[in-house]
Amino acid sequence: MNYLYIDTSYRLTLGLLDSDFQFIDFKEFLEMKSSKIIHREIFEMLYKHHIDVMKLKGIIHAAGPGSYTGVRLSYGMSQIFEWQGIKSYGFYHFDVPYFFGIKNGCWIARAFKGEIFNYCWESKKNNISLLPEKNFFDSYSKGSLNEKESLYTHFPESLDQSEVMIYSTHQMIKEKPIFFFKHIVENNITKKPYYFRTLEKEFKPPKV
Repeated sequence: MNYLYIDTSYRLTLGLLDSDFQFIDFKEFLEMKSSKIIHREIFEMLYKHHIDVMKLKGIIHAAGPGSYTGVRLSYGMSQIFEWQGIKSYGFYHFDVPYFFGIKNGCWIARAFKGEIFNYCWESKKNNISLLPEKNFFDSYSKGSLNEKESLYTHFPESLDQSEVMIYSTHQMIKEKPIFFFKHIVENNITKKPYYFRTLEKEFKPPKV
């Protein structure tokens, strides 16, 4: 029995897992228009490995954080599979380091509108904020932010900077799929979409 992995929180990533949570196929796509290719790529991956879609044991998707258009795509696909009786699991990228035993740190992402999404945790406590992107990394390197906390994001290249070391949660999942996906399935983690902002804040007109 196989699991399908989908992440559209930034760009499209697809993976096919065996029953032991090993990747038997893994593809990353640099183009940003995931909606144009996701159906075709899922079909081709399943066809390549002679897997009947209705025999999938589950679908595991990244439920955020991300934009409305990005996160909704993988969540929408997971719902389609779930309607057909295929179990759906969802996780947040900012939880990935904690799953791997990292007790404190900050997960960040470019949240558009000139802001950085900032999720910091220490043990079981966390703090979520949107910070101005301008001078964010300068402030971090100078110590006015939590410089003792390691920084994480899904795709470091999305932040366009090299002054500060940033670890990739995408890479952590890719390198240790057995531990990660087994944890998701055994703990029945089924997160709903998590967006950078609430709907009210996302569409709030700027102050004049």
